[in-house]
Amino acid sequence: ALQPLSDSIPVGVEAKTGRAISQTVDCNTLFSGAARAADPLPTLVKPYAYPRAACTLVHDQARTLFILNTVLVVAALLVAAAIAVRLAKRDPEPVLVKSTASLV
Repeated sequence: ALQPLSDSIPVGVEAKTGRAISQTVDCNTLFSGAARAADPLPTLVKPYAYPRAACTLVHDQARTLFILNTVLVVAALLVAAAIAVRLAKRDPEPVLVKSTASLV
């Protein structure tokens, strides 16, 4: 979560081979206010172009996953605590003690 993210943006298709071309853009960390720095995007040669805003999608998805993971960890801790409390309140099972005295 503290490492910078990166976004691989599809920018077009190579005419000769039909291979998809993408451009990797460095993004800010998950906890940054902005998805990416104000630096300009890497320049592309024509006919390639950026079809969407860089880093916005990756940043939003990372935040959503972080929130989901946090909620799941808290829920798991609450369930574990509830189970521990219920087990602590349970009556102990009776213990049978073997007698050493013989019946005569």
